[in-house]
Amino acid sequence: MGKVSVVTSTVNSENISLLKRNLISDSLKESGDEESVLGAAQFPQPVYQVVDGIKHIIHSDKPAAITLGHNKEYQTKSQLSFVAGTLGSLITENDPTTGNPVEVAYPTPTDAAQLIVSEMTDFGDYNARSLVSAKADAIGLRAAEIIELRVGGIPFLANGHQTTNKYGGIHLIAGNRTEGKDFDLQHMVKGENLEEMMVDLIETIQNLVSQVTVLNNDVKSLKTDLISHNHTVSLVGSVTATSPVGPVAGTANVFGATGTSLGLASSLPATIAKNNALVTTNLSGIDGNFTIMRQNYLEQTAPLPIKSRFNKVN
Repeated sequence: MGKVSVVTSTVNSENISLLKRNLISDSLKESGDEESVLGAAQFPQPVYQVVDGIKHIIHSDKPAAITLGHNKEYQTKSQLSFVAGTLGSLITENDPTTGNPVEVAYPTPTDAAQLIVSEMTDFGDYNARSLVSAKADAIGLRAAEIIELRVGGIPFLANGHQTTNKYGGIHLIAGNRTEGKDFDLQHMVKGENLEEMMVDLIETIQNLVSQVTVLNNDVKSLKTDLISHNHTVSLVGSVTATSPVGPVAGTANVFGATGTSLGLASSLPATIAKNNALVTTNLSGIDGNFTIMRQNYLEQTAPLPIKSRFNKVN
């Protein structure tokens, strides 16, 4: 973006040589309260180009300027830029490859701090848009009561075209990337909707536990009846043992209600019918509640989505 007469590889701050980084580190260690404004003139400054109607309000003895000009790609559109520390750590008066003065007309990628207000520019996937952008090592916003970030609600863009996304969105991006294991851009969570969903989920689980308790008590009752279960048996005829380990011959007739104890016969049918109907009805209701929760909170058209439809974060 910068119109600077410096070797391309040196303009990219990611490719600063180890020596250059060491020089920066040393200068940071040495800087302190003993610095004086009187020594500012000894630091290099670029030449700010006055071309194509671009005008600069230049700091008297530091590499900083307010530039009244235009965007490089849209030269008929106005742009204001405020830069402190032009070229940043790569500041130099002369191009090391040519010996000529370094000339600057536009903000550069390595400026120490910059604020750009552009009538029209390209920004990511958004082309021909007005833009306000800021760049610095750290950017702080402070308010006595509230800070609001608002987007959407403006039907037309600065270029006169109708807004394609009337609600817009806010993306919070760390690492300057949105792909990769730790950088995937995801929808933000809406706290109150999530809280309401969790309350519903807890209540549904509690109902499920209640029904499991009913089933458990029913099984306990069944086991109790089974323990007291007995048959009345009468053996008829003779029994002969042919060997200590051989079969025992004989016949037996079973008397009573088809071999089932009277206690079990009287208690089980009523218990089964009563508990089965109750548990079946309640479990069906619980399953329906899970379906309702999915529809209320998790589906794309949910009225109370736990994921924001507009805002994302990585």
